[in-house]
Amino acid sequence: MAEKVDTKEEGEVYVASTGATYSAPKFDAETVRKYRENIYLAGALDKQQRTLFRDRKDFAVYAIDPDTNEPDLDISHRMLTMVKAAEVDLWNKAQICWRESATWGPALFNPVWGYKGNEYVLLKLRHLPSEKFAQPGNTFSYIRNELLPGICLNDEGKIEFWQRQANGQVKKLENVVMMTDPVRLGLGGTPLIKPVIPVIRMLDFSWTGQMQQNNRLGAGGLFFIRVSRPQRDDVEYAQKIIKNINRGVAYQLRENMELVNLGLAETATALETIQALDQLIGNYFSPTKAISKDGTLIGGSSNPEYDLYMSYIHGQQSWVEAAFEYLLQPYLDVNGYDGYRVMIDIPAPQIEKSELWLRVAEIGYKTQSMGVAERRKILSWTGADLVELKDEEIDKL
Repeated sequence: MAEKVDTKEEGEVYVASTGATYSAPKFDAETVRKYRENIYLAGALDKQQRTLFRDRKDFAVYAIDPDTNEPDLDISHRMLTMVKAAEVDLWNKAQICWRESATWGPALFNPVWGYKGNEYVLLKLRHLPSEKFAQPGNTFSYIRNELLPGICLNDEGKIEFWQRQANGQVKKLENVVMMTDPVRLGLGGTPLIKPVIPVIRMLDFSWTGQMQQNNRLGAGGLFFIRVSRPQRDDVEYAQKIIKNINRGVAYQLRENMELVNLGLAETATALETIQALDQLIGNYFSPTKAISKDGTLIGGSSNPEYDLYMSYIHGQQSWVEAAFEYLLQPYLDVNGYDGYRVMIDIPAPQIEKSELWLRVAEIGYKTQSMGVAERRKILSWTGADLVELKDEEIDKL
């Protein structure tokens, strides 16, 4: 006879005012696969990615000379040529790194180094999709990544990577570089999207309710069916109509049936909930909420808002830059550039400040605290095409 074991209730359950219950959603690899293409989630990630990576032509890789602490232009040019090669393509790999970290936690790459002549170079940088590490490998470990148990710590404290192959087998990989945002703790980090998943589920539930409401409106709104002298299956047939009628499904009433419209309008509760949840996701992914002031956003406001916005951008870009700087450092070390270090620059977006400079020039004129030459210089910063004047022409002006 099996021994009876006491069990306990676990997990979180939410009870709504309507009496319905909602269990906290499970967060695993299958959840990420299901929701990563959701219109709300994918849209928010796309917008943030396009903000962080928007200027490829100014993307730069430098080799910093330890003696001068300035870029060595010759070495920097060779490194930039190396990372722009099609098999490396560091610009797009940097975007993949950020997106994978936001979605899964870790971004995984297989760097292939080798010699071209006498120069040690990065020949290929292969992206290893994170979802392929969602199965545990043939090893024992107490510490595994929450989403991707194929990433684990062995008995020696070293990270192992077990990847599912095309044939279904799970294989241990040896040459893997893992990149992740250091502020999101844990082995492999925590996905940026994790707090948003319950909100996405709520949105799905709300949209289902909204579509059900649309179907009811298309069928005539809220109504009863009055059945006079019911016989045989009249009541069951009326219940079937109530349950199934919608915009695309119509039924014919029997002779002893009458439609009674209650005249009650549907509420906007579902749409209001959807709008609130949508705004919640937008606020989570964007610094706009934090940097807005009395409804005015950056670009036409004050420097504090602009500085806060740029701090957010630089914070997101800096960990990606640092991860790839570490990846490329072997180029300098193996090729004998002792003391040299790699510096990567992902260009930050430039905010339109023409209105601000125009106001500065106007105030400078009204207060007579700026001369003509100073005001003309400021106007040139707004894009105005001003011809340089001689001193006598300025005096005349």
